[in-house]
Amino acid sequence: MIIFHASVPMEDAGAEHLEAVLSIQAACRCTQDRLLDRLRREAGGVYSVSVTLGRNSLSPHGHITVSFDCDPACHEPLATQALAELQQLQSVGPTAAEAAGVASALTEAHARNLA
Repeated sequence: MIIFHASVPMEDAGAEHLEAVLSIQAACRCTQDRLLDRLRREAGGVYSVSVTLGRNSLSPHGHITVSFDCDPACHEPLATQALAELQQLQSVGPTAAEAAGVASALTEAHARNLA
């Protein structure tokens, strides 16, 4: 498990809060998709990957948790690969296809939630 701090505007910040939360959720989804692709499909080392934002509604602080289950013998190389992918995403950003996939997935989820 890897945990990062996330600064999130308070809920009473209105649109600023909503934009920040949506941006963080999109980044989490993109990271989750990328890590699932690399750690499962390419390395064959994990069954699933989870990247989530956790926070308390009255706090400007949140945490992003990256987790995956794997064979204990494979833990170190997979964790190293996960950190390398996180650094790559941070420095270069997502590909156009990754960004489009996340936008589509979040739009579909929003439509399902409204139904």
